[in-house]
Amino acid sequence: MGTKKNTRNGFLITLLLLLMGTSWCAIGLGEEKSTQRPMAQRIITLSPHLTEIVFDLGLGASLVGVSQFSNVPPSAKSLPRVGDAFQLNVEAIVSLNPTLILAWEGGVPRAIRTLRSMGIPVVLIGSEGLSTIGDSYRRLGAVLNKVDAAEVIASRFERQLEELSEQNPWSGQRVFMQIQDVRLFTVNSDHFMGQALAICGVDNIFADAPLSVAPVSLEAVIGAQPNVIVTVSQANQKDPWIEMWRTHLPTARLVEFPASDISQPVARILGGVSALCNALNHGVIERASYN
Repeated sequence: MGTKKNTRNGFLITLLLLLMGTSWCAIGLGEEKSTQRPMAQRIITLSPHLTEIVFDLGLGASLVGVSQFSNVPPSAKSLPRVGDAFQLNVEAIVSLNPTLILAWEGGVPRAIRTLRSMGIPVVLIGSEGLSTIGDSYRRLGAVLNKVDAAEVIASRFERQLEELSEQNPWSGQRVFMQIQDVRLFTVNSDHFMGQALAICGVDNIFADAPLSVAPVSLEAVIGAQPNVIVTVSQANQKDPWIEMWRTHLPTARLVEFPASDISQPVARILGGVSALCNALNHGVIERASYN
């Protein structure tokens, strides 16, 4: 039982750190040369969403190592793990002889500096919100010699995002989105998950929080009087806050939403956003297909 709790909390804390770190994209000095690398590459990704983007671009076979929680697509689960949001195993990374490492901005800076000092190219990728996910594909497409494939995905994503934005008029619902079950954390309107709430036409009660991922108090949530609480957690695992919300905010509607559908800034997030909108506006979690 304890193992399950640690796994759940580890996933959510890793998600929290990822959410805090995906703020912008940086390609370091000299890394522009990576766009000219030969097709046969040995790639390591240090974030689950980067693993997924590499697969989306058709280069899953080039991956030789990934970070913990890289579980999409299922074939990624068999790849060697080289660390998580807290610590990277530099020795394991080096032993895999990578020709390129893809990392998220805000990751493990000391380990990344060490890898760069050893002559291993490291490209840092981030995201500034839902509207820039397409550009993340384009940036990686340029680095990985997959410009055409990246453009197809990016253009389709941006078109479908615009269509989804037009489908949900403002409903007046006041929503609290809880993204962690150890302490209370939420997202503001700058974060891609906060922007998902805006697309669904609801009012995020912490839209103006000073941090994109912000800690909040129980008193602050109760004082804001949301009429809907969305708890983002791993599927099939009970959130310990559910009963507390029923006690403190008995009239609020509770929506338990799977983190896997909305926590990664990749193209398939549109299916998760659509499901979130259905849950908020129609009372059902029905995931639309966005491919």
